[in-house]
Amino acid sequence: MTLGKIVEEYLNLHNMSQRSFAKKCGMSSGYISMIVNGINPRSNTPIVPTLKSLNGIARGMSISLDELLSKMDDSVVELDFGKSDGSDRVAEFTRLFSQLTDDQQMMIIASIKGILANDK
Repeated sequence: MTLGKIVEEYLNLHNMSQRSFAKKCGMSSGYISMIVNGINPRSNTPIVPTLKSLNGIARGMSISLDELLSKMDDSVVELDFGKSDGSDRVAEFTRLFSQLTDDQQMMIIASIKGILANDK
């Protein structure tokens, strides 16, 4: 299920407006609207939430971030690492990795484990 559908279902189940939910999450109602619709109206591109945003939404729903992530389809999430070295590479790797099949992901993980084992 998409994040937008999860939030929409939560709002309907709790008879809550986007504005009141946004306040509960510590976010703007405009951002919650974009999450529900799945599109940034300024750029007409899909919304890619950060882990920080997902954590706020999970808190607003009174569930853990892990619970929220387990309800979501394989969605793109922006890993917000700030200005630390290598964050662009990690974000790019994560974006590409999420596009692989399960078998391809397992091959990549096995390769990384092999590289790390050889470095010891």
